[in-house]
Amino acid sequence: EFVQKHGFRQIKVKVRHDIDEDVKRATVIRDTVGHDVKIRLDINQEWTGSTSIRAIDKMAKYDLQFVEQPTLFWDCEGMARIQAAVDVPIAAHECVMTPLAAIKCVEHNSCTILIVDS
Repeated sequence: EFVQKHGFRQIKVKVRHDIDEDVKRATVIRDTVGHDVKIRLDINQEWTGSTSIRAIDKMAKYDLQFVEQPTLFWDCEGMARIQAAVDVPIAAHECVMTPLAAIKCVEHNSCTILIVDS
């Protein structure tokens, strides 16, 4: 009700280690907010590459806007494998702390979105 009442168009949800719980959370959120609200998942570097692919595949049906930083910040190659394996856009965040790091992400095709903090 809060999301609808205040006109939110996107929500960002933090997820953790338990994929089954994360899938349940995504199900409840999508069922609650409907399909007009975009859902962004922030993994905070908690998953491995194989876990990321498995989890994202299970949650892709919830029309995710993107999945943010699924693996450790230094793992551009791992993020690239994830991005190549899933249909959901991957966003790089913690690994984009310098302009050179952003270039490295782009060169490795690690993501489709760069999140840059000022």
